[in-house]
Amino acid sequence: MRSGAMKIGFWVITALLLGGSNAESAAKRTQPYASTNDNFESALDLPSSTIAIPGTLTYNSRQFGEPRARSTSIGRTAWYTFTATATGRAVVAITSNESASAPLDLAVYTGSTLSALKVVGTTQITKTGTRGSGSVAFNVIAGNTYRIQVDASRKLGYNDRHYWIGAQLLSPAGGIAIFGASPWFIREGDGDTLSFFSANGYAVPVKISEKFGRLSPYFTIKKTSSTLQPGRVSWYTISDRPTATLPDSNVRAATLEISATSTSTGSKLGTNSVVIAASTKTYELAPNLVTQFDYPEQGSRAFDQITSDVTVYNDSETDTAVACIFRGDNDWSSPVDFAALDRSSGATSDDDTPFDLAPGESRDFRVSVRTETIYQSYARASLDCGNVYSGYNSDKRAYLQADGYFGAVSQVQIDALNTLDRYRIKLDVFQTKRVTVAVRNTGDYAGFFRVQAQPSGSVGITRTCESDESGNCIGDADISSTEVNIGRDETVYVTFRMNRSSGSDADFVDISATSIDGPEERTAGATNVQMIVPADESGRH
Repeated sequence: MRSGAMKIGFWVITALLLGGSNAESAAKRTQPYASTNDNFESALDLPSSTIAIPGTLTYNSRQFGEPRARSTSIGRTAWYTFTATATGRAVVAITSNESASAPLDLAVYTGSTLSALKVVGTTQITKTGTRGSGSVAFNVIAGNTYRIQVDASRKLGYNDRHYWIGAQLLSPAGGIAIFGASPWFIREGDGDTLSFFSANGYAVPVKISEKFGRLSPYFTIKKTSSTLQPGRVSWYTISDRPTATLPDSNVRAATLEISATSTSTGSKLGTNSVVIAASTKTYELAPNLVTQFDYPEQGSRAFDQITSDVTVYNDSETDTAVACIFRGDNDWSSPVDFAALDRSSGATSDDDTPFDLAPGESRDFRVSVRTETIYQSYARASLDCGNVYSGYNSDKRAYLQADGYFGAVSQVQIDALNTLDRYRIKLDVFQTKRVTVAVRNTGDYAGFFRVQAQPSGSVGITRTCESDESGNCIGDADISSTEVNIGRDETVYVTFRMNRSSGSDADFVDISATSIDGPEERTAGATNVQMIVPADESGRH
């Protein structure tokens, strides 16, 4: 019998009834649909950054022995860590769309276990403009790791409880921390706005002011507060100034500098800054742009990131694409963490800056996007350029889409095997051809998937079956879909027999996989292939 257990007749009474070990209780109390950082032991790392990341408390739970962030907290928590790379002062800030009901609590601790935690500072978000925001500023020692807890102040039920959280290392004296949720870029003349917030990391009240350098004549800056108490937040919105226009479509960058002065002495305490890029629309150039994501649609656990390599090609013979940038659905009402890495330049870190693309030029990127919320919602990233009359391909591969769910991730990657370059197939009029795809299970869900094809234009599907890698059927055949059982990290093959009744390079076949034997059907992955006439093997459309 396990130590601590007492047998009475056929009943076993153990210490677990009184709480048991933390690990046992944590396992029993963990919600299957909670965020990945529901538990203290699975905390997510917060880097020092000007980009805040989204999070959620929906479905989250309280561990046995877990402290409450504040006396009014209910224990629906998420955990993060912040490791100081230098001795100084740091700010952890949090913001939410909802400003009144069920506010969020934030606490910072030292200690490596739940029982050893010691409070460094706490706050509850307060109304800042139309949002709820707050921060904790604290002294840090180089190499030390600090534990950060997000909690809720009262029962949330199924209400969406989403937020953004960020951390920033400051000087020993403190500073103004600046946080955004999207690339630091704004396009003039497009109704574009750029929102972000700053938090007071000083130990005293401050008055804040800003300078926008050479972009000041073209954009206006509004903020919710000019005076900040310690830990309080001011929201900023940058928008187009109608009375002035940038002289051309070239990308211009300027440093936005936020300064803080003491409200009691008037002395300048310090500054912080971010570099913001801007461009205007051009009507003169009309390039044709082709974007091809390797894995354009993937299933994802809510608030986890998905990543795909992508190639961008300018199919124009004369016109340059200007000020292009990958952008997600990442305003503050739909939290999407977005990043783009330029693989063509050999970059090793994310670089969300606009670029030009000359006629005939192609560039390779690696793009990440984080799913935004629940109830089968999705997040999407796509290419956006400053050419008013530019053309974009509109097939499935033009977007990176994350289909977010709670619980085990249903995710596959689909690759067409017998194609010209992973997505194009030569298929003549009245010709029939077999197309085999490899379906690799890259998620946590294992079980049955429905793999199906949806043709467009003149293409038809006459047979679908599970097959071997060579396209020989090994299972029952249907017209446009088949069900396959795929284990974790397993690859199976599905073969479609296709034909076409007329010739058009605009014909596509969407191929998708859906998990079907869980509590709900969920999109796990998708791609498409393009049908081209055999006479055209130029490689780009």
